[in-house]
Amino acid sequence: MIKLRLTLFSLAASALFSSCGGDDFDGRVFIDLNRTTSIPLTFTPLVATDTVPFSISPDANGVYSFATDTIAAGLYVARWDADHALPIVLRSHESQRLCGTFQFLDSLTASNSESRAVIAAERLRSKLKVLTDSALTAAPLSFPDGRQVVADSLTLIRQTARAQADTILASLPDSSIAALPILGLPGLYDDVVDNALLISRFEGMMRCFPSSAFLRSRRDALSRTARLVAIRSRLSSGCPAPDFSFMTAAGDTVSRGSLANRRFAIALLPDSASASHSLDFIAYLAADGHRVLVQCAANVELPKKYNVLRGRFISLTLKSDVEAFAPAVIAVSPDATISSLRLGSKARSQH
Repeated sequence: MIKLRLTLFSLAASALFSSCGGDDFDGRVFIDLNRTTSIPLTFTPLVATDTVPFSISPDANGVYSFATDTIAAGLYVARWDADHALPIVLRSHESQRLCGTFQFLDSLTASNSESRAVIAAERLRSKLKVLTDSALTAAPLSFPDGRQVVADSLTLIRQTARAQADTILASLPDSSIAALPILGLPGLYDDVVDNALLISRFEGMMRCFPSSAFLRSRRDALSRTARLVAIRSRLSSGCPAPDFSFMTAAGDTVSRGSLANRRFAIALLPDSASASHSLDFIAYLAADGHRVLVQCAANVELPKKYNVLRGRFISLTLKSDVEAFAPAVIAVSPDATISSLRLGSKARSQH
């Protein structure tokens, strides 16, 4: 009896499997859309070890099929026309089946877990757009109450979508390129708040696709953000002032100890083009009684104040990090704690 049940189950599974197009499943991709279209399908690599697009047409049975032995592994978008596209992850010498209908992404099923993940991400993207557009028109934005209603709706939508995205992401290893569309869902993953998660994922994907300029650029940008966050944390308002040794143009040396119980500021200005806002703040600090120590390019014209000193920092805590995001101005209180930090050409205070 048990043997008969197993035989019937095997026959049923075989019938279901074969109904999704294709007789040979070894090392091939089958896309069976139930004859809902015969338009050629063009595959364009988004991240792959090769960047050559290719196109296929359906066979006599209406099934799109191709061998994977010469396919470059990676993330692709398969497109029929401007309105219909299918995200898919391809692996060399690996097979998969996708079944559904041409018009509806929601109907598609995939035998490959990575392709299932990118299809789910695309479904979530579409759903997120519809809900976001609806929320933006749910209340009048010309009134505070209306803006609050819209803001609360958007927050709820993104929280719900983020939970769904996290579930998809958790099903994938760090190295899976299928994580890319999920991490790119609008408004769900933040470069600062989710920095560690994002860096881990992009470094994982780069291990599989080290030549990808996009992955490298994104990873480097996230690493730069992490560096900036660390600087802001270390030099935020209330933190101890950095240690330094500063040599003036006249050859005198100034250190943090020599400015005990005094207000002072540290400024690094890489060039005149980015220094204008910082110079305004330096003038304000000098007028307020701060002794301002400035390392800057020769073409930067400093405020003509007796307590604004041009020179160079022989040593400075986090000097290379601060220089990376200069212009920078660090104002220090008499108790040797930082009162404000300004980084970047806009020179906005970052307490």
